[in-house]
Amino acid sequence: MTMENRFNAGDLVWAKVHRYPWWPSIIYHEALSSTKIRKSKKEGCMLVSFYGDNTYEWLDPKNIIPFEANFNLYSKRRHSDSFVKAVNEAVDEVKHRAAIGLSCPCKFFAQYKPAPVEDLLEVDIEGYQLGTVFTVKQIEDFRQEFKPVETLSFIQQLALDSSDIHLDLNQKKEAARALTYRKANYEEVDEPYYQAFEVDPKSLGSSIVASDDQKTCLNQGKCFMFEFKYLMIMRPFG
Repeated sequence: MTMENRFNAGDLVWAKVHRYPWWPSIIYHEALSSTKIRKSKKEGCMLVSFYGDNTYEWLDPKNIIPFEANFNLYSKRRHSDSFVKAVNEAVDEVKHRAAIGLSCPCKFFAQYKPAPVEDLLEVDIEGYQLGTVFTVKQIEDFRQEFKPVETLSFIQQLALDSSDIHLDLNQKKEAARALTYRKANYEEVDEPYYQAFEVDPKSLGSSIVASDDQKTCLNQGKCFMFEFKYLMIMRPFG
């Protein structure tokens, strides 16, 4: 595999520019960028958008590494306000993708709509940044990351002893999945529940109507929501 093929548009990464530290970033879809940015493209480079200030840079793939696999190594190396802001934004996007992985067309299809660029879907999940775009392949990958037994184990652990919970990145993803499941099945706003999972109820957005083509495409996937509900019924706590 060549360096250029290691990453795809939409991947979360750490990117290195000159004297700056490794910075939380995303491989940006070139088609969504401005004409000026596209004209400045450098051969063999990938377009990166930096969290925190949303600036862009064409970078050699050797200056890009995966985000989650290197999170513990780089996320706490600097403490400047701008760096902490960038890390928090990237972590929010990690949780957003985990939530999408547990969303289901039978419950959440109204939050998918065509993006301005062909083959991309705009996915809006309440509590997360609106207008983020993904390919259907990426959405399916988010779903494949969902392991019902692991999520249920996390919920059981939280229910049995929540007195000293410090969520790492994986646990934050599980919390996002649990909250998505709850929102899919219970409409009432439960303030203590949102506080426990670090979500501001005031940030919740409105739904968006999806097209028939989107519903057909997304409904081809397995309904993980049903599988998870079955596990919750059949597996006792303790």
